[in-house]
Amino acid sequence: MMATERRHRYAAALTGPILSIALSLALAGVGEAHASPNKTTTKTAAKTTGKTASKTAGKNSAKSAGKPASSAKARARPAARARTPVAAPAHTAEAPAHAGALLSARVGVVDASSPGSARVALASGDAAPGGELHYLPLYPAAKAPECCVRPQAAVPARDVSILRFDGDDSQLAAEHAAQFTQALDEPFTGLAVQGKAMVTRASDQRLFLQWPDRKVSVRVDHCVSGEGVHVRVADSAGPGRWQPAAYYYLPLSKPAAPDCPLGDVY
Repeated sequence: MMATERRHRYAAALTGPILSIALSLALAGVGEAHASPNKTTTKTAAKTTGKTASKTAGKNSAKSAGKPASSAKARARPAARARTPVAAPAHTAEAPAHAGALLSARVGVVDASSPGSARVALASGDAAPGGELHYLPLYPAAKAPECCVRPQAAVPARDVSILRFDGDDSQLAAEHAAQFTQALDEPFTGLAVQGKAMVTRASDQRLFLQWPDRKVSVRVDHCVSGEGVHVRVADSAGPGRWQPAAYYYLPLSKPAAPDCPLGDVY
């Protein structure tokens, strides 16, 4: 009995430490089992993160590398256009001569009353030598302009005889020597006209000139005061209205019967 009791006590004494060792071993195994998956997960996560980071970095690097190139191209394009500009068509419709000028600038006077010393004066003053003008005799009167008279060199101021009035003030007209392209039938005093104008007579002392390139007319009033011919040129300023443009006085070589209305001359 006593031996049996001692065996039981010995067994009980051994059981406690054995169970403690077994429990320690079991806990250690569980800890290793848990530790192993954590290492694997960490490695997998690290690999995944590395790959993702590498791809993202690669894409970002490619985009970043592409953006400067695109920006450089964008900056280069305006410079390329600036180096090779596209020229606008140079063709423009040709406007008729003197289209924008007052029509009165196309009208001047001719003094061919003295054989061999014909003179011409234009309102514009630019009667270039060699240019041809039509002429319309007023005294004696002609029905239509004839061709042609050519202005020559400018007449020296001391020899100018044609006057041009600006209000009450008179000045020397821009006078040129004149040469006709054909022999004259008789001396005359009249108009010098640029281009081909149609003549419409309203009375013995008034006529209208009209050109194919313009719808409005120029009015010309003329008369003789006994010692000279008075010529007034006016531009159209609307229906029934006229704007005075030029007033010429051409002295006559011999007296003539006056026909100017009273108070109508200076």
